[in-house]
Amino acid sequence: MPRRSRRRALTGASLAALALLTGAAGLPAQASAATDRTERPSGGGLSAALRYTEYGIPHIVAKDYANLGFGSGYAQAADQVCAIADGFVTLRGERSRRFGADAAPDGSLSSAATNLSSDLYFRGVNDARTVEKLLERPAPTGPSRQARS
Repeated sequence: MPRRSRRRALTGASLAALALLTGAAGLPAQASAATDRTERPSGGGLSAALRYTEYGIPHIVAKDYANLGFGSGYAQAADQVCAIADGFVTLRGERSRRFGADAAPDGSLSSAATNLSSDLYFRGVNDARTVEKLLERPAPTGPSRQARS
């Protein structure tokens, strides 16, 4: 059998087997493994109910904003731990140490061309205590009472 014909036959057989397996399981081929699961995390006096739908979308139910924030943070941490860790490394100004000074950041938190440029910017913001100074301002130039709580 010529090589091209054999490759087509193997591809066809693989696709047929995949179709049979997904059909036998009763799941669409693109369904997530996190189909309709429910979690009830709690900690530090906070709790929430998380229900994940067919494609892994979390729906969070909580009694107030503090518990909703807890549930949202829990869902983000469970689903996006690598992206969150990358953000911490970026905001701390440690990208060069972890990934090399000349490597390019992903662009999600800054438009710097290199990790070193990103680190210099975020270290400057941190050392100048820019966020803390902005938080000390009264509303309307600083956060409102509701935002602070």
